[in-house]
Amino acid sequence: MASKLLLATAKQAINGELSVLTMSDDQIMNQIYATHVHADENFDADSLFVVVENVLKRATLIVDNVVLGTEAHLGNLEEKAPKNGFSLPLCTLKQLSCEMACKAPGEEIAHKTTMSILNKLSSYSWDAKAVLTVA
Repeated sequence: MASKLLLATAKQAINGELSVLTMSDDQIMNQIYATHVHADENFDADSLFVVVENVLKRATLIVDNVVLGTEAHLGNLEEKAPKNGFSLPLCTLKQLSCEMACKAPGEEIAHKTTMSILNKLSSYSWDAKAVLTVA
């Protein structure tokens, strides 16, 4: 068993790839920081966060109603409005959604998926990356 693990590690080292399971925290952080090119200050992460927050509040209320058997009215829910002229980045959101949904479970795959998403979002600020991923 140990020899198989050593062989797999050696193959990854030959291919220039380290396993996320054997990487140090510093190596992982360096890999993450390398995906960040520059922050696109034109993207309105705050407005996207408002939209996401509204959706999550509404969804939470609906689930609570179903689970608890109550009937709270959605009309009583206070929603914030995004800034005028805000346009949802639908293509980016669809790409991220597909990236997350179409993968098998596992730590290695999760790391590769994360790195792929960070590469796609390389021109966004860190705040925008977080909000886009949650959206």
